[in-house]
Amino acid sequence: MTAEPPVEWDSVLAFARALDEAGEPGHAAAALADPLRTLDPATAGPDGDVIAAAMLYATLAKPALDRVPDAIAWARYARTAAERLHGGDDPATVTATEVLALVLARRGRFQEADELRRLLIRRHRDRGDIDAQHLAQMDLAVQWHMAGRCGEAVREATVVWQQWTTRHDPAEEASVPMVWQLATLLHACGRVGEAQAVVAAADPEHPGGSEPRAETYLELMASIATAVLRHQRVCVHHLDHDFDRADPSVAGWRPR
Repeated sequence: MTAEPPVEWDSVLAFARALDEAGEPGHAAAALADPLRTLDPATAGPDGDVIAAAMLYATLAKPALDRVPDAIAWARYARTAAERLHGGDDPATVTATEVLALVLARRGRFQEADELRRLLIRRHRDRGDIDAQHLAQMDLAVQWHMAGRCGEAVREATVVWQQWTTRHDPAEEASVPMVWQLATLLHACGRVGEAQAVVAAADPEHPGGSEPRAETYLELMASIATAVLRHQRVCVHHLDHDFDRADPSVAGWRPR
């Protein structure tokens, strides 16, 4: 019996990434599924290429269409294998942990996902990496929002944004992820004026098509529109201007 040739993971990953960038995430996931079926995530050894394939597959596989290989199992493999290779505080392990939390949250396993986010927050705080801590706290707020815990999510995200802007200019490039996440939460819950104010604080004028920030701005708007549609299925609050929140006057935030 002829042995199966070894998987050329470089080629597989390049092909899958090209499909994903071309707007074909389903086909990209399928391209990764076949070679991953040749391995068992519970016993596969730590390998950088397999970790990358596992993370990409886990983020692309649709929850409603999960089959073998299982996205959660491969996300767990990626985190465990990355920690064995690099240690718990390495950026590769942090990324793998973030992927596992995302995959769990998408499948409604919010308690497990929250525990992972809190683990990351503690690790960043213990290392004294305040920026990473704030970003992880914002990710946790987004996760609460996914679960329909809108009030808690908006309050936490607002506090984190205020803390962030004591250290950073809202208009600087490093603030873009914060702006994207907070504006999305607000917009998805119908607080459009406040979402617009957050974006305005970071970028008062809409960038033109030839400006470097134009692509980032368009991605932000597209992401907000998508989030609004998705969140309508889980939103359990009707939030208005009397809703309890942290002081919005920080960092130029003026609700319209």
